[in-house]
Amino acid sequence: AIIKNIFIAEGRAVVQVGDKVSKGQELISPILYDTNGEILATTVPKGRVYGSVVFNASKTIAHRQTLWVDTGNKKTRTSLKIFGMEFGKNEKPPYEHYRKIETKGWLFGKSFLPIAYTQTTYFEQKQTMQENDIEAQKEETIAQLQEYLLLKANGNVTNVSSDVREIIGGYRIDVFVEAYLLLNG
Repeated sequence: AIIKNIFIAEGRAVVQVGDKVSKGQELISPILYDTNGEILATTVPKGRVYGSVVFNASKTIAHRQTLWVDTGNKKTRTSLKIFGMEFGKNEKPPYEHYRKIETKGWLFGKSFLPIAYTQTTYFEQKQTMQENDIEAQKEETIAQLQEYLLLKANGNVTNVSSDVREIIGGYRIDVFVEAYLLLNG
């Protein structure tokens, strides 16, 4: 943060307008000195120090992204559990890459015969590359980062800017929000 205004009611400012400060740094000292540098008195520091704080956030977007999509092939397997013993449960999945949906239930109702079933449907998947709509993603990303930072700035915004740079494989987007905030409150 950069100090913009200092208002002291009691104590002594240990920073000046224009100084760069960090979170937790002492801004108002309780110790008062005379002209010879001797301690004159101590007090409870009171006052307000305002500064310009810059919040920033970054995100990288790629020209292409890898997606897993269904190939159209599917296989369904059913396993049974009778009196605590399982049949057909430990079979190896039919595909190297897959997503699955499981359905569980009871064959004849839980009270008549305790036969539980699990039906698992495997959907084969393959990896594919998809080109991203970079221009739309840039705008959406800037809007999302700005919204996030505006909340952090608590409505006291003095400046908003963004920087979009092309990097290998995509873009890096940086958004900056500058706010005028009370630093010692």
